[in-house]
Amino acid sequence: MWSFPAGTEFYVPTDPCQSESTMPTSPATTADEISSVLAGQASRDASEPVDVTIGGYEGKSLTVHVPDDVVFADCEGETYLTYATGDDPGARTQQGPGQIDEIWILDVNGSIVIISAVYRPDTPTEFVEEMRSIAQSASFQLASYSSAPENGWIAVGEGGDVWLVSLDQEPRRVIGTDTDTVDEFCPAFSPDRRRLAYGRWEAESVALAVVDVDAEGRVSDPVTIEVGDGLPAPCPLWSADGSQIAFGVALTDPDNTTTSAAGSEVRIVTLSDNSVTVLPDLLATDGRRFLR
Repeated sequence: MWSFPAGTEFYVPTDPCQSESTMPTSPATTADEISSVLAGQASRDASEPVDVTIGGYEGKSLTVHVPDDVVFADCEGETYLTYATGDDPGARTQQGPGQIDEIWILDVNGSIVIISAVYRPDTPTEFVEEMRSIAQSASFQLASYSSAPENGWIAVGEGGDVWLVSLDQEPRRVIGTDTDTVDEFCPAFSPDRRRLAYGRWEAESVALAVVDVDAEGRVSDPVTIEVGDGLPAPCPLWSADGSQIAFGVALTDPDNTTTSAAGSEVRIVTLSDNSVTVLPDLLATDGRRFLR
C-alpha cells in the first residue's frame, strides 16, 4: 500500500518499456485519471477500470500484466515502469516478466492511496484470494483531534499515538512510544475536559481507554476496557453528562464491501462499571454518526 499527499502528480508512460520517450508532460492526479492511463499502457493487457469502495472510500480497480517475453535490459533505463510521480521518477517499477498486478486506486480525503496485489500466473489461487481479501478489507485511520479550550490543549491522534498540542507549548506525546506495538486512535475529551478517551489496538485485541488529564497536560489513572477482539479501534463519543461512551462498529457484507451488513451496531460503555451494551442494527457511518 502506498499513500501519496494530496496534489501528487502521477506520470504514467504510454509504454512502460519505453518510459523515457513516452512519458507524458501532463500529470494524472485523480483515481479516474490514473486508472484510465494505466489501462491504456502498451503491452499491459489491462482490464477495464471498475468502480470500487474500500474502507468507505471510492476509487477504481484494474489488473495489469507484464508480458512474459519482455527483456528489461532492452527497455529504456533497463526499467519497466508503471508510473512515476513528481517527486519520484521511479515510483513504481515492475519486478520481472509475467508479473500480474491487481491495483486499487482510492481517493482518501483528497490523498491518493494505491493498493497492489502482486503475483504470477503460477501463484496458488488461495494465495491470490488471500491477497485480494486483505486489499479489499483495508481500513484507513486518519489523524483525529479533540480540543479542550478551557486549558488550551488539543489532543491529536497521529501515527498510532496520542499527542497534546497547544499554541504556546511544544507538542507532547502523552500516549504511546516509538517502540511499542500498540496503536491508539481517535482521542476525545470528555465534556468537562478532564478525561480523554481513545481507541486502543494491539495484535487484534481492541479496547477503549480513558485517562485523566490535568491542566498541565499530564495524563494519569489509565483505565482500559476490552470491547471485543477483531474489531476496528473504537472512535469514542461521550454522552453529555460524561457517564457513557459510544462507538460504532460498521460491519460490511463480505460479498459486497460497499454494503453495510446486518449486524452493524453501536456499543455503549458505561463508565461506572465498565459494562458494554450492544445496540444492534445501527449503521456506524464513520464510527461517530449512527443511522438506523
